[in-house]
Amino acid sequence: MSLVLGIIIDTFGELRDEEKKFVYDIENVCFVCGWDRETLEKYSEGKNGFRNHIKKDHYQWNYLFYIAYLKNKDKTDFTGLESYIWDQIENDEINWFPTHKALVLQRNKHGSHGEETNVVLESLKKVDEAQTETLHQSMMISKKIGDLEDIVKKYKRYKRKQMAAQHRLNTSSMSAGSMSTL
Repeated sequence: MSLVLGIIIDTFGELRDEEKKFVYDIENVCFVCGWDRETLEKYSEGKNGFRNHIKKDHYQWNYLFYIAYLKNKDKTDFTGLESYIWDQIENDEINWFPTHKALVLQRNKHGSHGEETNVVLESLKKVDEAQTETLHQSMMISKKIGDLEDIVKKYKRYKRKQMAAQHRLNTSSMSAGSMSTL
């Protein structure tokens, strides 16, 4: 009995340790690039470097939205980059993720950005914002199309019922008319 109790206690201890590690990773490691909070805080400008990094530079939901965008986009309309990334996704590869790459680390490794780099980064930020907005609109349009398809199905069912009722009415009035002529 004490042996079974010991195994149960050890198992719960292992599960608790795994959960602590999992929670630590969620709170202290960037899901996208894998850099830890301490490194990102060290090289960030200002406060909340890690939080800014995971909410702006590597916002994990943007990656999910991008995958959804690609999934809903016609494959014949893909750009070269989109085709490459879609192939990676289809093959369960993560090479397209910026693993161990972060702008804040590159910026501080090479000193501050030059003027040309700042212009490019600002342009990329605008493109990212436009892409996110386009993805959001695309998802809204897809939902509206689904709603319209449901309405069309309901309308077709209604018309079929209406035509069947009209047919029954015509059939019964013909029968009644032929009976009265007899």
